[in-house]
Amino acid sequence: MAVDLLPWPKAKFFVPNTNYPLSGGKVYSYVAGTSTPLTTYSDPAGAIPNTNPVILNAQGEASIYLSNNSLYKIDVHDASDVPLSGYPVDNIQTPGYEVAALQALLASSTDGQGVSMVYGAERVVSTIGALRALSKNFNSRVFVAGYYAVGDGGGGHYWYDSSDTTSTDNGGTVIVASDSARWKLIHSGTVSLKQFGAKGDKTTNDTTAVQNALSASGVHAVYAPAGTYSLASQVTVPIRLYGDGEYATKFYRNFSPASDSIGALRFTAGSINSSQDFMVFSATGTTGGNLINLIPDPTNGSPDFITFQSINLTYESINTYKYALYIDGSARTDSVGVRDTTFLASNIFGGTDGTIYLNTVVNFEYHGSVFAGGSTSGKVLVTATGVNDNYYVTFNCGAMHDLDMSRVQSCVIQSASINVLTVASTVVGKLDVGLIASFTNASANFGFDTGKNTVRAWARFNGTTVGTNAPTDGFNVTSVTRNGLGDYTITFTSALPNANYSVVGIAGYSANSGVWVTVARSVTATPLTTTTARIITSVTGANVDPEIVCVHII
Repeated sequence: MAVDLLPWPKAKFFVPNTNYPLSGGKVYSYVAGTSTPLTTYSDPAGAIPNTNPVILNAQGEASIYLSNNSLYKIDVHDASDVPLSGYPVDNIQTPGYEVAALQALLASSTDGQGVSMVYGAERVVSTIGALRALSKNFNSRVFVAGYYAVGDGGGGHYWYDSSDTTSTDNGGTVIVASDSARWKLIHSGTVSLKQFGAKGDKTTNDTTAVQNALSASGVHAVYAPAGTYSLASQVTVPIRLYGDGEYATKFYRNFSPASDSIGALRFTAGSINSSQDFMVFSATGTTGGNLINLIPDPTNGSPDFITFQSINLTYESINTYKYALYIDGSARTDSVGVRDTTFLASNIFGGTDGTIYLNTVVNFEYHGSVFAGGSTSGKVLVTATGVNDNYYVTFNCGAMHDLDMSRVQSCVIQSASINVLTVASTVVGKLDVGLIASFTNASANFGFDTGKNTVRAWARFNGTTVGTNAPTDGFNVTSVTRNGLGDYTITFTSALPNANYSVVGIAGYSANSGVWVTVARSVTATPLTTTTARIITSVTGANVDPEIVCVHII
Protein backbone atom coordinates (compact mmCIF):
# COMPACT_ATOMS: atom_id res chain seq x y z
CA MET A 1 0.00 0.00 0.00
CA ALA A 2 1.40 3.41 -0.98
CA VAL A 3 1.28 6.21 1.61
CA ASP A 4 2.00 9.97 1.72
CA LEU A 5 2.84 12.44 4.48
CA LEU A 6 -0.19 14.36 5.70
CA PRO A 7 -0.03 17.85 4.18
CA TRP A 8 -0.77 20.95 6.29
CA PRO A 9 -4.57 21.12 6.60
CA LYS A 10 -4.30 24.89 6.76
CA ALA A 11 -1.70 27.47 5.84
CA LYS A 12 0.17 28.46 9.05
CA PHE A 13 2.52 31.40 9.54
CA PHE A 14 4.89 32.37 12.41
CA VAL A 15 6.51 35.55 13.68
CA PRO A 16 9.94 35.59 12.01
CA ASN A 17 12.69 33.91 14.05
CA THR A 18 10.22 32.71 16.76
CA ASN A 19 7.75 29.88 17.39
CA TYR A 20 4.92 32.36 17.96
CA PRO A 21 1.95 32.20 15.56
CA LEU A 22 1.53 35.25 13.36
CA SER A 23 -1.80 36.14 14.96
CA GLY A 24 -3.79 38.65 12.93
CA GLY A 25 -1.23 38.52 10.12
CA LYS A 26 -2.22 39.47 6.58
CA VAL A 27 -1.64 37.39 3.42
CA TYR A 28 -1.82 39.31 0.14
CA SER A 29 -2.14 37.49 -3.26
CA TYR A 30 -1.26 38.92 -6.68
CA VAL A 31 -0.82 37.82 -10.29
CA ALA A 32 2.75 36.58 -10.56
CA GLY A 33 5.20 39.34 -11.44
CA THR A 34 2.62 42.10 -10.92
CA SER A 35 0.80 44.08 -8.24
CA THR A 36 -2.58 43.01 -9.62
CA PRO A 37 -4.65 41.30 -6.91
CA LEU A 38 -5.48 37.65 -7.59
CA THR A 39 -8.21 35.82 -5.70
CA THR A 40 -7.61 32.84 -3.42
CA TYR A 41 -10.34 30.59 -2.03
CA SER A 42 -11.37 29.21 1.33
CA ASP A 43 -12.79 25.91 -0.02
CA PRO A 44 -11.32 23.11 -2.17
CA ALA A 45 -13.96 23.63 -4.86
CA GLY A 46 -12.88 27.24 -5.37
CA ALA A 47 -16.42 28.45 -4.81
CA ILE A 48 -15.82 30.76 -1.80
CA PRO A 49 -13.32 33.54 -2.42
CA ASN A 50 -11.17 34.83 0.41
CA THR A 51 -10.72 38.45 1.26
CA ASN A 52 -7.54 39.96 -0.06
CA PRO A 53 -5.62 40.14 2.18
CA VAL A 54 -6.57 37.02 4.11
CA ILE A 55 -6.56 37.72 7.91
CA LEU A 56 -4.87 34.96 9.94
CA ASN A 57 -6.55 33.67 13.11
CA ALA A 58 -4.99 33.61 16.62
CA GLN A 59 -3.01 30.50 15.67
CA GLY A 60 -1.65 32.24 12.56
CA GLU A 61 -3.77 29.97 10.31
CA ALA A 62 -6.15 30.36 7.36
CA SER A 63 -7.73 28.17 4.64
CA ILE A 64 -6.05 29.33 1.46
CA TYR A 65 -6.57 27.50 -1.88
CA LEU A 66 -4.87 28.63 -5.13
CA SER A 67 -6.29 28.36 -8.63
CA ASN A 68 -4.74 25.61 -10.79
CA ASN A 69 -4.86 27.91 -13.79
CA SER A 70 -2.72 30.74 -12.42
CA LEU A 71 0.70 31.63 -11.08
CA TYR A 72 0.69 33.68 -7.84
CA LYS A 73 2.84 36.21 -6.00
CA ILE A 74 2.28 35.98 -2.20
CA ASP A 75 3.17 38.81 0.25
CA VAL A 76 2.80 38.40 4.10
CA HIS A 77 2.46 41.28 6.64
CA ASP A 78 2.05 41.28 10.40
CA ALA A 79 -1.07 42.54 12.15
CA SER A 80 0.29 46.10 11.91
CA ASP A 81 0.64 45.62 8.14
CA VAL A 82 4.44 45.56 8.34
CA PRO A 83 5.92 43.32 5.59
CA LEU A 84 7.73 40.25 6.85
CA SER A 85 11.24 39.66 5.73
CA GLY A 86 11.59 37.12 2.88
CA TYR A 87 8.37 38.24 1.23
CA PRO A 88 6.92 38.62 -1.32
CA VAL A 89 7.49 35.20 -2.99
CA ASP A 90 6.78 35.15 -6.74
CA ASN A 91 5.72 32.49 -9.33
CA ILE A 92 4.05 30.16 -6.87
CA GLN A 93 2.18 27.29 -8.55
CA THR A 94 0.16 24.32 -7.37
CA PRO A 95 0.72 20.70 -8.53
CA GLY A 96 -2.58 21.07 -10.33
CA TYR A 97 -1.17 23.98 -12.29
CA GLU A 98 1.44 21.70 -13.87
CA VAL A 99 -1.19 19.09 -14.70
CA ALA A 100 -3.41 21.71 -16.32
CA ALA A 101 -0.47 23.05 -18.31
CA LEU A 102 0.37 19.54 -19.54
CA GLN A 103 -3.25 18.95 -20.51
CA ALA A 104 -3.23 22.16 -22.53
CA LEU A 105 -0.05 21.10 -24.31
CA LEU A 106 -1.45 17.67 -25.12
CA ALA A 107 -4.59 19.26 -26.52
CA SER A 108 -2.59 21.61 -28.73
CA SER A 109 -2.40 21.16 -32.50
CA THR A 110 0.89 23.05 -32.68
CA ASP A 111 3.90 21.06 -33.87
CA GLY A 112 6.04 19.91 -30.99
CA GLN A 113 3.09 19.95 -28.63
CA GLY A 114 -0.01 17.77 -28.36
CA VAL A 115 0.49 14.06 -29.08
CA SER A 116 3.94 14.88 -30.46
CA MET A 117 5.06 14.94 -26.82
CA VAL A 118 3.95 11.32 -26.28
CA TYR A 119 6.33 8.81 -27.79
CA GLY A 120 4.61 6.56 -30.38
CA ALA A 121 1.27 8.37 -30.28
CA GLU A 122 -0.48 9.02 -33.61
CA ARG A 123 -1.22 12.60 -34.59
CA VAL A 124 -4.68 13.37 -36.01
CA VAL A 125 -5.26 15.97 -38.72
CA SER A 126 -8.42 16.76 -40.64
CA THR A 127 -7.32 16.78 -44.28
CA ILE A 128 -4.56 15.86 -46.72
CA GLY A 129 -3.81 19.60 -46.95
CA ALA A 130 -3.11 19.62 -43.21
CA LEU A 131 -0.85 16.58 -43.62
CA ARG A 132 1.18 18.42 -46.26
CA ALA A 133 1.68 21.30 -43.80
CA LEU A 134 2.75 19.04 -40.94
CA SER A 135 6.35 19.02 -39.69
CA LYS A 136 8.25 15.77 -39.95
CA ASN A 137 10.25 16.65 -36.79
CA PHE A 138 7.54 15.87 -34.26
CA ASN A 139 5.43 13.07 -35.79
CA SER A 140 6.11 9.68 -37.32
CA ARG A 141 2.51 8.51 -37.74
CA VAL A 142 -0.59 10.52 -38.57
CA PHE A 143 -4.26 9.71 -39.02
CA VAL A 144 -5.94 11.89 -41.67
CA ALA A 145 -9.72 12.14 -41.13
CA GLY A 146 -10.63 13.10 -44.72
CA TYR A 147 -9.26 14.27 -48.05
CA TYR A 148 -10.91 17.67 -48.42
CA ALA A 149 -13.07 17.52 -45.29
CA VAL A 150 -13.50 15.21 -42.32
CA GLY A 151 -15.49 12.11 -43.25
CA ASP A 152 -15.48 12.54 -47.04
CA GLY A 153 -14.05 9.05 -47.59
CA GLY A 154 -10.44 10.12 -48.10
CA GLY A 155 -7.50 10.08 -45.74
CA GLY A 156 -6.30 7.14 -43.68
CA HIS A 157 -3.27 6.17 -41.60
CA TYR A 158 0.08 7.56 -42.83
CA TRP A 159 3.67 7.07 -41.71
CA TYR A 160 6.74 9.20 -42.32
CA ASP A 161 9.37 7.43 -44.45
CA SER A 162 12.60 9.15 -43.49
CA SER A 163 14.59 7.03 -45.95
CA ASP A 164 12.66 8.32 -48.98
CA THR A 165 13.59 11.68 -50.45
CA THR A 166 12.67 11.14 -54.11
CA SER A 167 9.18 9.64 -54.46
CA THR A 168 6.65 11.71 -56.39
CA ASP A 169 3.47 12.88 -54.74
CA ASN A 170 0.62 10.83 -56.28
CA GLY A 171 -2.10 12.37 -54.15
CA GLY A 172 -2.87 9.14 -52.32
CA THR A 173 -0.30 6.56 -51.26
CA VAL A 174 2.55 9.10 -51.32
CA ILE A 175 2.05 12.63 -49.97
CA VAL A 176 4.99 15.05 -50.15
CA ALA A 177 4.73 17.65 -47.40
CA SER A 178 5.91 21.26 -47.53
CA ASP A 179 9.10 20.26 -45.71
CA SER A 180 9.74 17.51 -48.35
CA ALA A 181 8.75 14.68 -46.01
CA ARG A 182 7.28 11.62 -47.75
CA TRP A 183 4.16 10.41 -45.98
CA LYS A 184 3.10 6.87 -47.01
CA LEU A 185 -0.46 5.54 -46.78
CA ILE A 186 -0.73 2.34 -44.73
CA HIS A 187 -2.83 -0.15 -46.74
CA SER A 188 -3.09 -3.87 -47.48
CA GLY A 189 -3.18 -3.58 -51.29
CA THR A 190 -6.66 -2.11 -51.74
CA VAL A 191 -7.26 1.63 -51.90
CA SER A 192 -10.25 3.85 -52.58
CA LEU A 193 -10.55 6.49 -55.30
CA LYS A 194 -11.57 8.88 -52.51
CA GLN A 195 -8.13 8.43 -50.93
CA PHE A 196 -6.63 9.93 -54.10
CA GLY A 197 -8.92 12.94 -54.11
CA ALA A 198 -11.54 11.78 -56.61
CA LYS A 199 -14.83 13.50 -55.82
CA GLY A 200 -17.30 11.48 -57.91
CA ASP A 201 -19.66 14.42 -58.31
CA LYS A 202 -19.84 14.22 -62.16
CA THR A 203 -18.63 17.85 -62.37
CA THR A 204 -15.04 17.59 -61.13
CA ASN A 205 -12.48 16.15 -63.55
CA ASP A 206 -11.39 13.00 -61.69
CA THR A 207 -9.12 11.64 -64.44
CA THR A 208 -5.81 12.22 -62.64
CA ALA A 209 -7.07 10.93 -59.31
CA VAL A 210 -8.49 7.76 -60.88
CA GLN A 211 -5.34 7.07 -62.89
CA ASN A 212 -3.06 7.71 -59.91
CA ALA A 213 -5.00 5.21 -57.83
CA LEU A 214 -4.85 2.54 -60.53
CA SER A 215 -1.13 3.12 -61.12
CA ALA A 216 0.02 3.36 -57.49
CA SER A 217 2.88 1.07 -56.53
CA GLY A 218 1.88 -1.80 -54.27
CA VAL A 219 -1.83 -1.45 -55.01
CA HIS A 220 -3.61 -4.58 -56.28
CA ALA A 221 -7.24 -3.44 -56.28
CA VAL A 222 -9.06 -0.11 -56.43
CA TYR A 223 -12.46 0.46 -54.87
CA ALA A 224 -14.71 3.07 -56.48
CA PRO A 225 -17.35 4.17 -53.95
CA ALA A 226 -20.79 5.20 -55.18
CA GLY A 227 -20.56 8.35 -57.29
CA THR A 228 -20.08 9.57 -60.86
CA TYR A 229 -16.40 9.97 -61.80
CA SER A 230 -15.90 12.29 -64.76
CA LEU A 231 -13.08 11.31 -67.14
CA ALA A 232 -11.57 13.78 -69.61
CA SER A 233 -9.28 11.18 -71.22
CA GLN A 234 -8.76 7.43 -71.31
CA VAL A 235 -7.69 5.76 -68.06
CA THR A 236 -5.52 2.63 -68.03
CA VAL A 237 -6.64 -0.19 -65.75
CA PRO A 238 -3.90 -2.76 -65.02
CA ILE A 239 -5.47 -4.15 -61.81
CA ARG A 240 -8.84 -5.02 -60.32
CA LEU A 241 -11.46 -2.25 -60.29
CA TYR A 242 -14.74 -2.63 -58.42
CA GLY A 243 -17.61 -0.43 -57.31
CA ASP A 244 -20.81 -0.41 -55.28
CA GLY A 245 -23.06 -1.62 -58.12
CA GLU A 246 -23.67 -0.87 -61.78
CA TYR A 247 -26.17 1.87 -60.95
CA ALA A 248 -24.27 3.30 -57.96
CA THR A 249 -20.68 3.59 -59.22
CA LYS A 250 -20.39 5.28 -62.61
CA PHE A 251 -17.53 6.36 -64.88
CA TYR A 252 -18.56 9.26 -67.11
CA ARG A 253 -16.78 9.44 -70.48
CA ASN A 254 -16.81 13.20 -70.94
CA PHE A 255 -14.65 13.41 -74.08
CA SER A 256 -14.68 12.37 -77.75
CA PRO A 257 -11.93 9.81 -78.51
CA ALA A 258 -9.76 10.36 -81.57
CA SER A 259 -10.05 6.74 -82.75
CA ASP A 260 -12.26 3.67 -82.46
CA SER A 261 -9.75 1.98 -80.13
CA ILE A 262 -9.82 4.71 -77.46
CA GLY A 263 -12.42 4.70 -74.71
CA ALA A 264 -13.06 5.57 -71.09
CA LEU A 265 -11.30 2.55 -69.54
CA ARG A 266 -8.52 0.50 -71.13
CA PHE A 267 -7.73 -2.81 -69.46
CA THR A 268 -4.13 -3.80 -70.10
CA ALA A 269 -1.65 -6.51 -69.20
CA GLY A 270 -1.54 -7.19 -65.50
CA SER A 271 -2.31 -9.75 -62.87
CA ILE A 272 -5.34 -11.98 -63.29
CA ASN A 273 -8.24 -9.97 -62.00
CA SER A 274 -11.98 -9.55 -61.76
CA SER A 275 -13.61 -6.16 -62.21
CA GLN A 276 -17.22 -5.65 -61.28
CA ASP A 277 -20.17 -3.55 -60.18
CA PHE A 278 -19.88 -0.30 -62.11
CA MET A 279 -21.27 1.56 -65.11
CA VAL A 280 -19.45 3.33 -67.92
CA PHE A 281 -21.52 5.82 -69.90
CA SER A 282 -20.84 8.55 -72.43
CA ALA A 283 -21.78 12.20 -72.07
CA THR A 284 -24.28 13.79 -74.39
CA GLY A 285 -22.48 15.49 -77.27
CA THR A 286 -19.42 13.21 -77.23
CA THR A 287 -18.76 11.00 -80.26
CA GLY A 288 -16.66 8.09 -81.46
CA GLY A 289 -14.47 5.58 -79.71
CA ASN A 290 -15.70 3.08 -77.15
CA LEU A 291 -16.48 2.74 -73.46
CA ILE A 292 -14.25 -0.20 -72.46
CA ASN A 293 -11.43 -1.66 -74.49
CA LEU A 294 -8.92 -4.47 -74.09
CA ILE A 295 -5.85 -3.92 -76.24
CA PRO A 296 -2.47 -5.57 -75.56
CA ASP A 297 0.78 -3.72 -75.27
CA PRO A 298 3.19 -5.51 -77.65
CA THR A 299 5.99 -5.20 -75.08
CA ASN A 300 4.03 -6.08 -71.93
CA GLY A 301 1.71 -8.86 -73.03
CA SER A 302 -2.04 -9.01 -73.18
CA PRO A 303 -4.91 -8.38 -70.74
CA ASP A 304 -5.61 -12.10 -70.24
CA PHE A 305 -7.84 -13.88 -67.73
CA ILE A 306 -10.11 -10.94 -66.93
CA THR A 307 -13.63 -11.49 -65.68
CA PHE A 308 -16.16 -8.66 -65.71
CA GLN A 309 -19.30 -9.00 -63.64
CA SER A 310 -22.34 -6.73 -63.40
CA ILE A 311 -20.98 -4.16 -65.86
CA ASN A 312 -23.31 -1.69 -67.57
CA LEU A 313 -22.14 0.07 -70.74
CA THR A 314 -24.56 2.75 -71.90
CA TYR A 315 -25.03 6.43 -72.69
CA GLU A 316 -26.41 9.57 -71.07
CA SER A 317 -29.16 10.46 -73.53
CA ILE A 318 -28.02 10.00 -77.14
CA ASN A 319 -25.72 7.15 -78.12
CA THR A 320 -22.92 8.38 -80.40
CA TYR A 321 -19.94 6.19 -79.47
CA LYS A 322 -19.00 3.63 -82.12
CA TYR A 323 -18.71 0.53 -79.95
CA ALA A 324 -19.55 -0.18 -76.33
CA LEU A 325 -16.88 -2.88 -75.97
CA TYR A 326 -13.78 -2.98 -78.17
CA ILE A 327 -11.33 -5.91 -77.97
CA ASP A 328 -8.40 -6.04 -80.39
CA GLY A 329 -5.59 -8.51 -79.86
CA SER A 330 -3.90 -8.04 -83.22
CA ALA A 331 -0.95 -6.12 -81.73
CA ARG A 332 0.09 -8.99 -79.50
CA THR A 333 3.45 -10.53 -80.43
CA ASP A 334 4.13 -13.00 -77.59
CA SER A 335 1.07 -15.13 -78.34
CA VAL A 336 -2.23 -15.00 -80.21
CA GLY A 337 -4.81 -12.40 -79.33
CA VAL A 338 -6.57 -11.31 -76.17
CA ARG A 339 -7.36 -14.48 -74.25
CA ASP A 340 -9.90 -15.69 -71.71
CA THR A 341 -12.20 -12.70 -71.26
CA THR A 342 -15.57 -13.27 -69.63
CA PHE A 343 -18.54 -10.97 -69.03
CA LEU A 344 -21.16 -12.13 -66.53
CA ALA A 345 -24.58 -10.63 -65.71
CA SER A 346 -23.78 -7.51 -67.75
CA ASN A 347 -25.77 -5.08 -69.88
CA ILE A 348 -24.39 -3.48 -73.03
CA PHE A 349 -26.06 -0.89 -75.23
CA GLY A 350 -24.74 -0.79 -78.78
CA GLY A 351 -22.94 2.01 -80.54
CA THR A 352 -23.38 3.54 -83.97
CA ASP A 353 -21.23 0.84 -85.59
CA GLY A 354 -21.87 -2.05 -83.24
CA THR A 355 -22.09 -3.25 -79.69
CA ILE A 356 -19.03 -5.47 -79.40
CA TYR A 357 -15.99 -5.40 -81.68
CA LEU A 358 -13.77 -8.48 -81.58
CA ASN A 359 -10.48 -8.86 -83.41
CA THR A 360 -7.98 -11.66 -82.73
CA VAL A 361 -9.74 -12.87 -79.61
CA VAL A 362 -9.42 -16.34 -78.10
CA ASN A 363 -11.97 -17.71 -75.64
CA PHE A 364 -14.38 -14.80 -75.21
CA GLU A 365 -17.63 -15.32 -73.30
CA TYR A 366 -20.52 -12.92 -72.87
CA HIS A 367 -23.44 -13.80 -70.60
CA GLY A 368 -25.96 -11.03 -70.18
CA SER A 369 -28.13 -8.63 -72.15
CA VAL A 370 -27.29 -6.74 -75.32
CA PHE A 371 -29.41 -3.97 -76.74
CA ALA A 372 -29.61 -2.33 -80.13
CA GLY A 373 -27.82 1.00 -80.16
CA GLY A 374 -26.99 3.86 -82.42
CA SER A 375 -29.09 6.98 -82.37
CA THR A 376 -29.42 7.09 -86.13
CA SER A 377 -29.29 3.43 -87.13
CA GLY A 378 -30.12 -0.05 -85.94
CA LYS A 379 -26.73 -1.33 -86.95
CA VAL A 380 -25.14 -4.61 -86.01
CA LEU A 381 -25.86 -5.40 -82.41
CA VAL A 382 -22.98 -7.77 -81.75
CA THR A 383 -20.13 -7.90 -84.21
CA ALA A 384 -17.00 -10.03 -84.43
CA THR A 385 -15.81 -8.85 -87.81
CA GLY A 386 -12.25 -7.88 -86.98
CA VAL A 387 -9.37 -8.13 -89.40
CA ASN A 388 -8.25 -11.46 -87.95
CA ASP A 389 -10.25 -14.50 -86.97
CA ASN A 390 -11.54 -15.15 -83.45
CA TYR A 391 -11.77 -18.51 -81.73
CA TYR A 392 -13.99 -19.99 -79.01
CA VAL A 393 -16.52 -17.17 -78.83
CA THR A 394 -19.63 -17.67 -76.68
CA PHE A 395 -22.75 -15.53 -76.55
CA ASN A 396 -25.47 -16.44 -74.07
CA CYS A 397 -28.09 -13.72 -74.30
CA GLY A 398 -31.77 -13.10 -74.59
CA ALA A 399 -33.17 -11.69 -77.81
CA MET A 400 -30.50 -10.15 -80.07
CA HIS A 401 -30.84 -7.96 -83.10
CA ASP A 402 -27.99 -8.78 -85.49
CA LEU A 403 -25.12 -11.15 -84.74
CA ASP A 404 -22.28 -11.08 -87.25
CA MET A 405 -19.93 -13.99 -86.58
CA SER A 406 -18.39 -14.11 -90.05
CA ARG A 407 -14.84 -13.92 -88.65
CA VAL A 408 -15.38 -16.42 -85.86
CA GLN A 409 -14.03 -19.92 -86.43
CA SER A 410 -15.54 -21.64 -83.40
CA CYS A 411 -18.47 -20.49 -81.29
CA VAL A 412 -21.39 -21.26 -79.02
CA ILE A 413 -24.53 -19.18 -79.52
CA GLN A 414 -27.45 -19.40 -77.11
CA SER A 415 -30.31 -16.94 -77.51
CA ALA A 416 -34.07 -16.73 -77.45
CA SER A 417 -34.06 -15.11 -80.88
CA ILE A 418 -31.75 -13.43 -83.38
CA ASN A 419 -32.98 -11.16 -86.13
CA VAL A 420 -30.02 -11.62 -88.49
CA LEU A 421 -27.34 -14.26 -87.89
CA THR A 422 -24.25 -14.39 -90.09
CA VAL A 423 -21.63 -17.07 -89.64
CA ALA A 424 -18.58 -18.23 -91.55
CA SER A 425 -19.06 -21.23 -93.84
CA THR A 426 -16.22 -22.95 -92.00
CA VAL A 427 -17.50 -22.29 -88.46
CA VAL A 428 -17.80 -25.11 -85.97
CA GLY A 429 -19.60 -25.05 -82.66
CA LYS A 430 -23.05 -25.12 -81.10
CA LEU A 431 -26.17 -23.19 -82.01
CA ASP A 432 -29.13 -23.03 -79.62
CA VAL A 433 -31.51 -20.29 -80.76
CA GLY A 434 -35.27 -20.27 -80.49
CA LEU A 435 -35.94 -18.16 -83.58
CA ILE A 436 -33.70 -16.79 -86.34
CA ALA A 437 -35.36 -14.40 -88.78
CA SER A 438 -32.47 -14.36 -91.29
CA PHE A 439 -29.60 -16.86 -91.35
CA THR A 440 -26.61 -16.46 -93.66
CA ASN A 441 -24.73 -19.74 -94.16
CA ALA A 442 -27.48 -21.64 -92.38
CA SER A 443 -25.97 -24.92 -93.58
CA ALA A 444 -22.53 -24.12 -92.14
CA ASN A 445 -20.77 -26.93 -90.31
CA PHE A 446 -21.55 -26.45 -86.66
CA GLY A 447 -20.49 -30.01 -85.98
CA PHE A 448 -24.16 -31.10 -85.91
CA ASP A 449 -27.44 -30.47 -87.71
CA THR A 450 -28.01 -26.77 -86.98
CA GLY A 451 -31.67 -27.08 -87.81
CA LYS A 452 -32.34 -29.17 -84.74
CA ASN A 453 -31.93 -26.17 -82.48
CA THR A 454 -33.61 -23.44 -84.49
CA VAL A 455 -36.59 -22.62 -86.70
CA ARG A 456 -35.47 -23.48 -90.26
CA ALA A 457 -38.20 -21.49 -91.97
CA TRP A 458 -41.55 -19.88 -91.30
CA ALA A 459 -44.23 -18.15 -93.33
CA ARG A 460 -47.50 -16.34 -93.00
CA PHE A 461 -49.69 -16.21 -96.12
CA ASN A 462 -53.26 -15.82 -97.44
CA GLY A 463 -54.56 -19.26 -98.36
CA THR A 464 -57.23 -17.86 -100.70
CA THR A 465 -54.72 -16.29 -103.09
CA VAL A 466 -54.50 -18.18 -106.37
CA GLY A 467 -51.15 -19.01 -108.02
CA THR A 468 -47.63 -18.59 -106.72
CA ASN A 469 -47.05 -15.65 -104.41
CA ALA A 470 -44.54 -14.33 -101.88
CA PRO A 471 -45.60 -14.84 -98.26
CA THR A 472 -46.98 -11.92 -96.27
CA ASP A 473 -44.00 -12.35 -93.95
CA GLY A 474 -41.53 -15.06 -93.11
CA PHE A 475 -38.00 -16.38 -93.00
CA ASN A 476 -36.25 -18.61 -95.56
CA VAL A 477 -39.43 -18.86 -97.64
CA THR A 478 -39.41 -17.58 -101.23
CA SER A 479 -42.96 -18.37 -102.28
CA VAL A 480 -46.19 -20.22 -101.55
CA THR A 481 -48.06 -21.94 -104.41
CA ARG A 482 -51.78 -22.78 -104.14
CA ASN A 483 -52.16 -26.17 -105.82
CA GLY A 484 -55.88 -26.36 -105.16
CA LEU A 485 -58.38 -26.07 -102.36
CA GLY A 486 -56.44 -26.18 -99.09
CA ASP A 487 -53.34 -27.54 -100.88
CA TYR A 488 -50.09 -25.53 -100.81
CA THR A 489 -46.40 -25.92 -101.67
CA ILE A 490 -43.92 -23.85 -99.66
CA THR A 491 -40.59 -23.19 -101.42
CA PHE A 492 -37.50 -22.49 -99.28
CA THR A 493 -35.04 -19.73 -100.11
CA SER A 494 -32.08 -21.80 -98.92
CA ALA A 495 -32.17 -25.59 -99.01
CA LEU A 496 -32.36 -27.29 -95.65
CA PRO A 497 -29.66 -29.75 -94.55
CA ASN A 498 -32.11 -32.68 -94.82
CA ALA A 499 -35.81 -33.45 -94.98
CA ASN A 500 -36.09 -34.73 -91.42
CA TYR A 501 -38.07 -31.82 -90.07
CA SER A 502 -41.50 -31.08 -88.64
CA VAL A 503 -44.21 -28.75 -89.88
CA VAL A 504 -46.51 -27.07 -87.38
CA GLY A 505 -48.97 -24.28 -87.80
CA ILE A 506 -52.38 -22.78 -87.30
CA ALA A 507 -54.81 -20.98 -89.58
CA GLY A 508 -57.60 -18.48 -89.31
CA TYR A 509 -60.72 -19.41 -91.32
CA SER A 510 -63.74 -17.11 -91.43
CA ALA A 511 -66.19 -20.02 -91.48
CA ASN A 512 -64.62 -21.60 -88.37
CA SER A 513 -63.02 -20.23 -85.21
CA GLY A 514 -59.68 -21.95 -85.91
CA VAL A 515 -58.17 -24.59 -88.12
CA TRP A 516 -55.00 -26.56 -87.30
CA VAL A 517 -52.55 -26.99 -90.17
CA THR A 518 -51.69 -30.62 -90.89
CA VAL A 519 -49.04 -32.22 -93.10
CA ALA A 520 -50.87 -33.72 -96.06
CA ARG A 521 -48.77 -36.79 -96.79
CA SER A 522 -51.65 -38.25 -98.72
CA VAL A 523 -51.37 -35.60 -101.41
CA THR A 524 -47.96 -36.65 -102.66
CA ALA A 525 -45.50 -39.42 -102.00
CA THR A 526 -42.83 -36.94 -100.87
CA PRO A 527 -44.52 -33.99 -99.14
CA LEU A 528 -41.25 -32.94 -97.41
CA THR A 529 -37.99 -32.26 -99.26
CA THR A 530 -34.94 -30.08 -98.62
CA THR A 531 -36.37 -27.40 -100.97
CA THR A 532 -40.16 -27.57 -100.48
CA ALA A 533 -42.87 -28.60 -98.06
CA ARG A 534 -46.40 -29.53 -99.22
CA ILE A 535 -49.23 -29.02 -96.77
CA ILE A 536 -53.00 -29.09 -96.66
CA THR A 537 -55.50 -27.21 -94.49
CA SER A 538 -58.70 -28.91 -93.58
CA VAL A 539 -61.69 -28.87 -91.27
CA THR A 540 -63.02 -32.27 -90.21
CA GLY A 541 -61.38 -33.89 -93.20
CA ALA A 542 -62.51 -31.38 -95.82
CA ASN A 543 -59.98 -29.01 -97.41
CA VAL A 544 -60.54 -25.28 -96.93
CA ASP A 545 -58.72 -22.05 -97.93
CA PRO A 546 -58.04 -20.07 -94.69
CA GLU A 547 -57.50 -16.34 -94.98
CA ILE A 548 -54.48 -16.54 -92.63
CA VAL A 549 -52.07 -19.48 -92.54
CA CYS A 550 -49.01 -19.53 -90.23
CA VAL A 551 -46.47 -22.33 -90.70
CA HIS A 552 -43.20 -23.10 -88.88
CA ILE A 553 -40.62 -25.53 -90.22
CA ILE A 554 -38.67 -26.98 -87.29
